[in-house]
Amino acid sequence: MLQSIFWVLFVIGVGFMAFFLIRDKRRQKSAQSALATRPQLSDKAFVDRYYADSPAMAEVAVRLREILAAHLELDLGGLQPTDRLEADFHAELEARPDLFIEIEEAFDVSTTVFDDEPDHFPALKAMQTFDDLVSYVLDRPKGKHDLDEFR
Repeated sequence: MLQSIFWVLFVIGVGFMAFFLIRDKRRQKSAQSALATRPQLSDKAFVDRYYADSPAMAEVAVRLREILAAHLELDLGGLQPTDRLEADFHAELEARPDLFIEIEEAFDVSTTVFDDEPDHFPALKAMQTFDDLVSYVLDRPKGKHDLDEFR
């Protein structure tokens, strides 16, 4: 009897894992298909089209696009600043402390997104678009950041 219960729970667990894996792959494929319909921009073309008037934003945007592409496992050549991180790419920022660790290292900033401070969830919710993420990084204090707690 106990063995039967174990196998039923095991099958249910495997079913849930399969469901979420399939869902995530479908979301990723959908996002990639939408991006593929747009012009695929090189870093220079991306800057020229969207950030030509702000060299500081341009530098951050290009590097963030690379970092985000690696974490989302998407080709972001068709990315636009107004693309919504959650709605368009299912970025699930709250589940990606590693993304923010890499941002801290790449830009030598302290994101505080996953600190114990109660304001970190509003900060995440405010990052609706790619441009919001760029602005967030630019607004962060430069300098020492403590990443040891995440390693």
